[in-house]
Amino acid sequence: MRRDLLNKIDFDIQKQPHTALWLEKFMGGNEVTYQAEMSLATRKIYQPTDKQLSDEIKNLQKPKLVEQVAKIKIPEVYNRFFLSWKKNLSSSQLATSMQIGKAYYKIKGRMITGLGGAGVLETSISLHRTYGVPYIPGSAIKGLVSSYTHRKLQGALWRKKTTDHPQGIDHKILFGDTDAAGYVSFFDALPATYSIHPEVMTPHHTDYNGGQEAAPADWDSPTPVPFLSCSGTFLIAFLAPPEWVATTHEILKLALLEEGIGAKTSSGYGRLEVTQEPILPTPQKLEISAPKTILSAELEKAADDDLVVFIPKEDKKDETSPLETANAQARKLLEELNNDNEQRMLRQQPSAKIGALLSLQCDTSLKFKVAQRILELVGEGELKAKGVSKGQDKPWYTKFLALLQGGE
Repeated sequence: MRRDLLNKIDFDIQKQPHTALWLEKFMGGNEVTYQAEMSLATRKIYQPTDKQLSDEIKNLQKPKLVEQVAKIKIPEVYNRFFLSWKKNLSSSQLATSMQIGKAYYKIKGRMITGLGGAGVLETSISLHRTYGVPYIPGSAIKGLVSSYTHRKLQGALWRKKTTDHPQGIDHKILFGDTDAAGYVSFFDALPATYSIHPEVMTPHHTDYNGGQEAAPADWDSPTPVPFLSCSGTFLIAFLAPPEWVATTHEILKLALLEEGIGAKTSSGYGRLEVTQEPILPTPQKLEISAPKTILSAELEKAADDDLVVFIPKEDKKDETSPLETANAQARKLLEELNNDNEQRMLRQQPSAKIGALLSLQCDTSLKFKVAQRILELVGEGELKAKGVSKGQDKPWYTKFLALLQGGE
């Protein structure tokens, strides 16, 4: 019953259907039922079972479904969300010493992410669950950069852990291990502009490739498999300690250009290069026509911003002051220093923890206590070796010494 109702929904580009939902729900199958019956009849299947008819409808509908999805334009609400997301990226580095690294990357040709995912087609594509736009998962970006550093960069410091050798220090700092997370966090990459394209692959020897005994032959018929790819410009961002931002960005840039990301990279898909920020359309101001209420007043005010979000205001008596928040973060930092893995990471890269401490606007006595603990764990000599380069004190080292001496 539910499927019959979905099949009666016609594709109307003017109504701007949700890309991911239209693809996932596979709507509009009834319009090809007659063609499916004729196609089966040519193979002398005159009274097909329900499954045979359903499979044939899907085979005929799949290319059309791919074409329909490719026609859906960028949603207006997504443009508003993207501008808000770009504007608020910097909030990820509040109250920490971490820094945002970001750049726009343009796809050189086409790209496919999530090709092997579950879906109504034999193929799939990664689409945002809320807005239906193609995106690159942050886990895929991290995996690409990690693999590239292991295989392409020279020296044992960049190697990941294998049966032949341990994990290198630099690789561990960036990407972490099974005991602790790395210092670099990769966000999902969202498109500033994009287009979705219908494509088709034609494997010829499906029986042989499927493990059957039949040998491949010249007379094997191709099996068309429709799939979707995308082109456009993506904003790729990550969060890292300041001294690692430039290095991470350089590795990311080389990996995307040389290796590519997603599926079919051996065929030239998935290559991206750094580009200029595209000129984006200004979202239209939202029109609020509902009766005047507290909620509608909030929405009217938010309509002038980049994204409409209504967050009920809490009583001021329940709010935590900035000083209390900073003190809580300082106490958490002090507690982390009791962890063996955190202590190892501190000795390898003290600037990250020290930078986090210096950025906190907490009580001076609490800040001094954390600084003393860091000095105790790292040691004065080792700290100086990390904080002095070519006879010059690094900024974080200078500020840390000033903190230990009772000033900032």
